Amino acid sequence: MDDKDTVNSEEFDKKKSGGKGKLKQRDKEKSKDGGERKRKKKKKEKKLISGGGKKNKSGKKDDPGKRDVADGKKTGDDVIKKTKPKKVKAKRLGGKKDEEGGKNKLYKNRQTEGTVRRQNEFGDVSTKASLLYSQLKPLIRYIGDRFMFFHIQSLFVAIKNCDTLSDKGRKVLSKGLQSEEGRKLLTSFSFNRNYSLLTLLHIIPSIDPENGILTLRDFQGSSSITYPDKTPTVVITYVLVRFDFDGIGCVVSRGEEYVAYKNDASVRDIVMQAEVPEGKGIVIGMLYVGVCDIWREEFNWSYNRMNVLGVVGVWGRF
Repeated sequence: MDDKDTVNSEEFDKKKSGGKGKLKQRDKEKSKDGGERKRKKKKKEKKLISGGGKKNKSGKKDDPGKRDVADGKKTGDDVIKKTKPKKVKAKRLGGKKDEEGGKNKLYKNRQTEGTVRRQNEFGDVSTKASLLYSQLKPLIRYIGDRFMFFHIQSLFVAIKNCDTLSDKGRKVLSKGLQSEEGRKLLTSFSFNRNYSLLTLLHIIPSIDPENGILTLRDFQGSSSITYPDKTPTVVITYVLVRFDFDGIGCVVSRGEEYVAYKNDASVRDIVMQAEVPEGKGIVIGMLYVGVCDIWREEFNWSYNRMNVLGVVGVWGRF
């Protein structure tokens, strides 16, 4: 055959595959790169398992203690766990005690000790926030905010941060309430993030804390309240909460209810009373204003975005 008739095998493959010879070469290069990445991952895993000690003068690495790769195997102060295929994590044990002082090794490092204190500080705040949330759930469920717990938790965190006398990790809610800023945060708090109590109720209530009496003077149903979404009736409920910020305790006392009508133009004084709960802690006065319907002489409370539960007073020993 002549030189013209001879065809290179690579060119023949290109013609036969429709010019896909370059794609095959790229795929081969990608497979090589992928193999190198897998090798690097394996080296990292070996270092994690072996500990990767530093070199001595002799050139050998220090043996920090061999670790078994079995899932949940304890080796020294570490626990080996397989989280995903071909991936291993070594987790430091926090519950192991030292023979000398009897304390956990986790608390020996100052940075770790401060982290644990801050976590305990936040855990105490969230526990008390969940307690208040659970006790007030029959009222706040009609506000319809699915992030209500985090709203209460953010209030408690802000009050805790008002404790400027204590260091980080040692701040307490009760000391935060002793400051003016902490008391203002609590007395002006509204469980509805979009509306406050003053947006619906146009009268500032007067409170008798010793007898648990709240009075709305010169109340007029047609002008003293902004009715949500053009509803004809609104229910007003007085609530007293005794909350122990030092310990763990919350007692809720629901008082009298008053129904305001939009067409009522008469002026009167509304007096509502609630039993003052006994126990330790401070007393928080709250007022709920929400939409309701009356059917067969019974209240039918309903969800509305403008329903409000707000704090109207705080008294007791801080």
